[in-house]
Amino acid sequence: MNRIRFTKAAIDVLPIKENQTRSVYYDDKVRGLSIMVSAKTKTFYLLRKHQGKTERILLGRYPDTTIEQARTRASQINSELDSGLNRNEVKRKRRAELTLDDLHKAYMDRHALARNRRPENAISNYRLYLSHWGTRKLSDIKRTEIQAHIAKLAKDISPATANIALALLRAMFNRAIDWELFNDKNPTANIPKYPEISRDRFLYGDELQRFLIAVSELQSSVMRDFFMMLLATGARKSNVLAMRWKDINLNQAIWRVPDTKNGEPYQVALTSTALEILENRQAIEKGEWVFSAPSKSGHLEEPKKAWASLLVKANIENLRIHDLRRTFGSFMAAQGASLQMIGKALGHKSQDATLIYARLNLDPVREAVNAASNAMFKVK
Repeated sequence: MNRIRFTKAAIDVLPIKENQTRSVYYDDKVRGLSIMVSAKTKTFYLLRKHQGKTERILLGRYPDTTIEQARTRASQINSELDSGLNRNEVKRKRRAELTLDDLHKAYMDRHALARNRRPENAISNYRLYLSHWGTRKLSDIKRTEIQAHIAKLAKDISPATANIALALLRAMFNRAIDWELFNDKNPTANIPKYPEISRDRFLYGDELQRFLIAVSELQSSVMRDFFMMLLATGARKSNVLAMRWKDINLNQAIWRVPDTKNGEPYQVALTSTALEILENRQAIEKGEWVFSAPSKSGHLEEPKKAWASLLVKANIENLRIHDLRRTFGSFMAAQGASLQMIGKALGHKSQDATLIYARLNLDPVREAVNAASNAMFKVK
């Protein structure tokens, strides 16, 4: 071991040993303080054993780092090592720590793909709302910035979207903690969800007539049939998109929907309009899907452009595809169907999802209001 008293004069003339590319010299004043000499540089390090392992910790390059600065830093790090703190170990753990992208991949592979009913939602929601943090280490994602991001989603998009993003991030961190991939508190803990207002939009009056006319004028027969099937069955968009012939019994006028939002299959009683659409499509579609398409899935995917064009043609604003399902339910309510019957027709698992139709049907309310008004003002 080359041990010398570090001085400027001594360091300036330190040679590289013969047949070596670099040489190491140790200070005789501070434990572990060394300088590594190469052809072009001289660099201070702390070199010492810690828990049976040789640690090399960079202190700075000479002469930008002076001898006294190197001794001060070396003494401080020696104290840290003696107390059990190893900067190199902290750095190694830091490098080994997962990024959010790493966690999302583990979450999909170890949980969502096997257990989630629709794992594709965890993929798309992550991409849309959380992937901007993808390269960040988990410990770098702080509660305050999560709160700010969720608040922005609620303001710019919707409270429901904010809650979806929060729920996914919370689930991912919970799994990371369970799997011992993250040794800290979940940064989403106790961040409250945003209250969501149930949407009550549906087609009524001349709006429905304009919509039906616009649908009938669509050039694409696939789109015409698809939008009409939504109205004629009240089924969810995802179920109609993936409608298969093997699940349909035209003789019994029944469509068994095998994969639903609530996880339970249910049967749709097909109306005459729905049966007419299916009979027409049966003459065209000979494969697995009622609405086949040259897509990865083999069936029709999200028809955003066709929907936007349809609304412009019908001169209708603020209408979503899911509102067609609500339109179907509201017309059932207007015809006097019970909430239990509406829920069964729409495949609701909980009656809470059906309660909106109690307030959408205003006819009984209108009759009661008229009766009260007539009584007050003695209208004969």
